[in-house]
Amino acid sequence: MRLPCRLLLPPILLPAILLAAILLAATMHAMPAHADGFQLETLMAEMKAVRSSSAHFVEKKYDSLLSKPVETSGTLKYVAPGWLERIAAPPRRDYMVVDHDTLSGIQPNGRPFFVTLSDHAEVAALVEGIRSTLAGDLATLRRYYRTAFSGDRNAWQLILTPLSEKVRDKVDLIRISGAGASVKEIDTHEADGDHSDMVVTPDGP
Repeated sequence: MRLPCRLLLPPILLPAILLAAILLAATMHAMPAHADGFQLETLMAEMKAVRSSSAHFVEKKYDSLLSKPVETSGTLKYVAPGWLERIAAPPRRDYMVVDHDTLSGIQPNGRPFFVTLSDHAEVAALVEGIRSTLAGDLATLRRYYRTAFSGDRNAWQLILTPLSEKVRDKVDLIRISGAGASVKEIDTHEADGDHSDMVVTPDGP
């Protein structure tokens, strides 16, 4: 894809937290019934049935200060109900893992970081939006995001808008596209106008 030291994590890791975490969001916004009956509740039930998954990702980070996007690739792993891992391949070598109430890892500069989520509500909101999506936990999603869902089983889209103003100071919205219980693409739009696009390719059948 962790603060009253505002962010103990450097800003560059924010998209990574979001994207890693949404591997493989919530005051519900009512949507019309879909022809095939595939709605957000259906998607969450199918997500909940997935006990583990792994994937390859390619992420492009668009920064207004740079003339071209920064591309990162690597691997993602998820184990229910809430273990998430992101490993970036060289030359951008970084690592992070979410495990229960902690977010930890290694920054690109080689420095380790460790955050207790229960002590940092803003980061917890971002992580729980991700983790609860994968776990099919609608109750937790509704605590943190306004959610708009559209499409059908073959091609759906989920737009997550943070309810917290502090979270919106960092992220405007997250757009997730997929098919069935598989996530295919994730677009993260940050409050400063920058954005990240990630293409996710699940491993194996």
